[in-house]
Amino acid sequence: MGQSALLLLKRVDDATTGILGSRWRSMLLLGLLAFLLALPIFGRLCGCDPHNSYTDYPGHFDFALRLGRGGERLPHVLFHYCLLALMSGLNGFPVAKTAAVLLALMWGARAVLTAFLLRANAAVSQTALVMLSLGLGVGMTLPNWWKFPSVYLGQLSPNVWHNPTTIFAIPFVLLVFLLGQRVLEAPSLLHMLALGLALALSILAKPNYALAYIPCLALSLLLLFCRRQYTSMSRPGFLLRLALALVPGMLLLAWQFLCTFGKHSVEESSVIFAPLVVWSLYSPHILASIALSIAFPLFTTACYFRSFLKDRALILAWTTFAVATLQFVFLAEKGPRFAHANFAWGGILANHVLFVACAAFLLRQPQGRKRHFAFGVLALHIASGLFCLARCLVHPELAVYF
Repeated sequence: MGQSALLLLKRVDDATTGILGSRWRSMLLLGLLAFLLALPIFGRLCGCDPHNSYTDYPGHFDFALRLGRGGERLPHVLFHYCLLALMSGLNGFPVAKTAAVLLALMWGARAVLTAFLLRANAAVSQTALVMLSLGLGVGMTLPNWWKFPSVYLGQLSPNVWHNPTTIFAIPFVLLVFLLGQRVLEAPSLLHMLALGLALALSILAKPNYALAYIPCLALSLLLLFCRRQYTSMSRPGFLLRLALALVPGMLLLAWQFLCTFGKHSVEESSVIFAPLVVWSLYSPHILASIALSIAFPLFTTACYFRSFLKDRALILAWTTFAVATLQFVFLAEKGPRFAHANFAWGGILANHVLFVACAAFLLRQPQGRKRHFAFGVLALHIASGLFCLARCLVHPELAVYF
């Protein structure tokens, strides 16, 4: 980020002194800065040619318009309803410009939530917080040797630019992870209820992350309860809290499954067991694709393995990513969506959370060579992402190939 942007941020921060608390003020200013930086980016991506496009923007815009006219409904329609609400109906603002504003707002919300996760139990300067929060929003997988300079297709990139519902869903999954951290430490009724609401919103935005997160969180809480970590909680109280957090999301997932694969679904499809078949369509070296996608989390965890084993939140982030990746490895959709690789979205969303969790974990470690090297690996991911973003802005209609 340029010195002028940081100077502007400082001036606005000084002007608002006394109006808001210091922490909330800095977070809101970070969100505003992220929004302003993202607005021209999404203005370019949302305005790509709908007749010659390899992005998912035109398809989702068309779906939202049909939804506004009473057409078919996707099981995950939160993005489309928010888009219609901002458009003020079908006769309101243009859909592409409205979507650019909506996605820029979500990118700002993502930066704020990332900053909250980074600041937890860590001493970090305001400049470092801004740089890390924005950098984690653009980092992508490292380049491969078989399809260079493509860094996305076939990998589980922590960020994507071609799919609006994934970009829209990332703040919700970060909120789920943030609340999940608090639940692991203190599973109060209020925390569990808030987590249940956040999970429901994330599922309505895109269900893939919750498909992996729910079983991992349930197992983590059960193990902690069995080890008597929550000594003041009775078994009925624990089960009540577990139900508040997970049952609404599980019911939503069951409804979405019936809508997508039931007898009355629009497209005839089903979930089949097909190990590596779909992934092999996009990558000839799957293990390398995984390693290039998670080089930063792998390096960080290897350098601080003993500390990692004591960090509940990071363990949860890793197990969620592992389950989401296994879902992509073993499952596929039979029918016209077979090659769409829709089970990959869970790994992509979980990898973004894993990157943020690893960065927060790294900030809590003592200064030293290992920490510098780990942040250096993250810098390589960010550089790859900036390169990819630059190509997307030049040719937005080909964003999926970058």
